[in-house]
Amino acid sequence: MTTSTPASSFPAWFARGGTSNGLVIHRKDLPPESQWHKILPPAMGSPDPYGRQLNGMGSGISSTSKIVILGSPSREDVDVDFTFVQVGIRDGSLDMAGNCGNMSSLVGPAAWDSGLLSAQAKAVERDENGLQWATVRFLNTNTNKVMSSKFQVEGEPLKYAHQGEYAMDGVPGTGSKVIMSFIDPAGAKTGKALPTGNPVDVLQLQDGTKIKASLVDVGNPGVFITTESLGLADHMSLTPAIVESNPELKKKLGEIRRAGASLMGLDPNTESVPKIVLLFPSSGYLPNSTPVAELIATFGAIVGAVIGLTLWQTTRTAKPVRPIDKFAAAWFALCGFLHIAFEGYYLVYRYQLPGMSSLFAQLWKEYTLSDSRYLTHDIFTVSVETITCLAWGPLSFLAVVGILRDWHSRHVVQVIVCTAHVYGVALYYLTNWNESRVHGVAYSRPETLYFWIYYVGFNLPWAIVPLGELDHRLQAPRLT
Repeated sequence: MTTSTPASSFPAWFARGGTSNGLVIHRKDLPPESQWHKILPPAMGSPDPYGRQLNGMGSGISSTSKIVILGSPSREDVDVDFTFVQVGIRDGSLDMAGNCGNMSSLVGPAAWDSGLLSAQAKAVERDENGLQWATVRFLNTNTNKVMSSKFQVEGEPLKYAHQGEYAMDGVPGTGSKVIMSFIDPAGAKTGKALPTGNPVDVLQLQDGTKIKASLVDVGNPGVFITTESLGLADHMSLTPAIVESNPELKKKLGEIRRAGASLMGLDPNTESVPKIVLLFPSSGYLPNSTPVAELIATFGAIVGAVIGLTLWQTTRTAKPVRPIDKFAAAWFALCGFLHIAFEGYYLVYRYQLPGMSSLFAQLWKEYTLSDSRYLTHDIFTVSVETITCLAWGPLSFLAVVGILRDWHSRHVVQVIVCTAHVYGVALYYLTNWNESRVHGVAYSRPETLYFWIYYVGFNLPWAIVPLGELDHRLQAPRLT
């Protein structure tokens, strides 16, 4: 289509991307960027003091007042460049500080259909059903980040196949799926995934209120806060329309966003970045009802009972049990109980765990604050816990029986279990460290309780004690 404005006219496409829509324009059809402010706002119907954009292609809300500008690639590793423009509805401003993920999804199909791609870039592949798929790599000039989209094509010549069975929340009907990949998205505006270096920061507002927030720069900078921190109980009804209709809440969110922007080193007066993100428990999640201190005390009482019962058993053997072996019996009994009962509980109920309120379920949900992999069914974590439950748990109890009955073969069993514990703890820490250092993904919260007491304190003994046991057991046959 051709869009007319008071200043000029230019060819453009009107298209939807995700839950947004707007104009798609070739850069070659536009004047220099310094002149965009004269022609792009009128094309969308801005500025409009009434906020309706009746004279243009916008419809009075931010998600439909957007423009994507396509251009020739500026780098060898991409097929096309694109610039995202957010048009101010009432003031006609052009905001290019950040990108839009929704509109990014239409870049590949639009570049393909408009003839902007080279013949080499228009290669396709067939899937097992004979469907043809194209992949386009593009550079977002707003963030200087590379993305790619994979989408279905059909016909002769090949065009984007927009019809399909994929449904998206917020969009009526179905359509063809566009698979997006964001290449190294961290640090788009600040250079780091966590601009402050902290997973959680505290923002102080003008009235003295303190709000905990995660300041994250991945794709677009964002200020992540919980609805609980805002004192909002009915988070399920917190729709965008309700936020817009609540001036007090909207003002507070704006202040939080600006405080986060300042802490991230961004301009707090730029409205498009950072985004404000509200977090709330999923509908299937049941918060713990038992206080943390009570949970830890109950768990400690169970551990004490297991150790006490085992030590009592060491007083009932035919031959006196040495103090070092009493300690070993208590340790392996504790290991066996935790591996089979506690970790086995996790394996059986890991999918239902978020919505459960039993003692073990609450203990596991509390521990996931130190390692969120347990709540996401991480394949490494599940695999290790399966081996631990099925192998090292029974062998731990076998070691206890061996100690109580004074089997000579118990040394072999103890060496096997201790070696497995040291190896398992090493893998546990190393995989977490690798994700944090190499990929910037942190699974543990930084607070003392969660990091030092749960993550370190509850796991490191399974490296320290087994190493001491190994040293003693490897010497035991020689001493005998």
